[in-house]
Amino acid sequence: MALLLPFAVEPAFAGAWIAPEEGQEIWTNSAGERGDMQAYESSVFIEAPLRPEASLVAAGWVEQGYAAGPELWRGEALLGLKHVVGRWSDTVSAVQGGAFWRSDPPADCDEGGAELRWLGGTSLGEAGRGFLNLEAAARLQSGGCLGRKLDLTAGYRPAENWLGLAQAFLDAPDEGPT
Repeated sequence: MALLLPFAVEPAFAGAWIAPEEGQEIWTNSAGERGDMQAYESSVFIEAPLRPEASLVAAGWVEQGYAAGPELWRGEALLGLKHVVGRWSDTVSAVQGGAFWRSDPPADCDEGGAELRWLGGTSLGEAGRGFLNLEAAARLQSGGCLGRKLDLTAGYRPAENWLGLAQAFLDAPDEGPT
């Protein structure tokens, strides 16, 4: 019976960018050690549907320790709107725009700015238990700094309460490390 359980679960539809009717909240916390320094990171993603094709998105993260610099913490926050622009049998495409804040801007820029993001994804496999998600974003901060982001996520849901993820991302600001 346990061997059949993974085949009896709900599909893992490519849905990280489509708000469920009741909305969603995703909270993460991590603690670790890098070199001789402790590091802590927390993030939140909240999505509230406004209508079937649009939702309000709020996201943020804060890091304490290793890469935070002399302030010993750094963070970002985003408030935006997401809109589905295309939906096909197992594939979806959306755009998201919003205002963001960054605690550690490059030297010549302010903390505030705007982000425009394209999101796309597809469900994989006959049972739809896997998915692939690609996101590309451009950020413009007050003062003229431009940054680019690219996220690739693959997921697989072997059972109802289990989800495995693999993610690769590139964060390429005009100044500072990529």
